Amino acid sequence: MDAIPKELEQLNENTFHAENKAKQIGEKKEDWETFLRGVLAADFRISRASRTVQNKDEMIEQIRGDEREREGPNDVGGGVEGDYGVVTSIVTVKGDPNKYHNFKVFQRQPSGDWQCVYWRVIKLTHQ
Repeated sequence: MDAIPKELEQLNENTFHAENKAKQIGEKKEDWETFLRGVLAADFRISRASRTVQNKDEMIEQIRGDEREREGPNDVGGGVEGDYGVVTSIVTVKGDPNKYHNFKVFQRQPSGDWQCVYWRVIKLTHQ
């Protein structure tokens, strides 16, 4: 497996900016929803720490009403094999003593762009 490219590392970071509803994300300076609609694949799924599974539209709706602020990502790792990239990182939420491990799978599209196809969040017990 090859090391994670900077573009994928930045894309991972930008997904957290989108969860925080940033007004300008990435080189295109897109708002958070436009960014997510482009970067999340049509068949995207997220498995949240609560074990709730959401599709692209459900995730966007949850973010719309979510006032929590995420910090990170930290301890970023991962790699690329062929047209698939895996990025792992740790994120915290202001006011929450727990840390959250995020595992994302990206797929390179024929255009060369990456799209997130799967995202898993695991709550790490506060120590």
